[in-house]
Amino acid sequence: MTNAKRKLIAAALVASAVIGFPAAQVLAADAGGTKLEGAWVSKVQEVPLMWSFVLVPDASGRRASLHGSIDVGLASFGPDVATTPLIGELVMTGPDSAKFNSVWYGRMSTPAGPLSAAIVYIGVNRGEVKFTEPGKGVSVSHIAYYHPTSDADGDGYPDAGATPIAGPLTFTAKNTRLPPP
Repeated sequence: MTNAKRKLIAAALVASAVIGFPAAQVLAADAGGTKLEGAWVSKVQEVPLMWSFVLVPDASGRRASLHGSIDVGLASFGPDVATTPLIGELVMTGPDSAKFNSVWYGRMSTPAGPLSAAIVYIGVNRGEVKFTEPGKGVSVSHIAYYHPTSDADGDGYPDAGATPIAGPLTFTAKNTRLPPP
């Protein structure tokens, strides 16, 4: 076999691996359980709260980014405080279970000097979800609120060891994926 043929075969094998690996990950995710994707609504069981979010998966379907809205604010800040959208990440920990982490901010909606708003708290939600059937799950959320000064390094998250100003509060929610149209 010539050197050129060996290089051609090696290139074909590398191309097959590059193309085939993500496809194999997607097939493995489908065979192994729930895939993290779609639009979801969560109804909290203990109190009259709901939140909604969209999961955008990576190629494997076993990790997803999250974007949504949350209706869990601190009433003690008053009616001029609005909740920003939340962002987060989910990672599968088993065929039908995942862990998640999300963050959002409470902002004063009245003008604060030259800025149009001021952050008055950082909300953090960490928890687990168990998928009970296709498009259904139950999650346990541990929600804590931090004062903006708990982010001394300015990265948008409370620093390690920061003390929450409220929480953690634990909630159980029923999660339902929106059905396709």
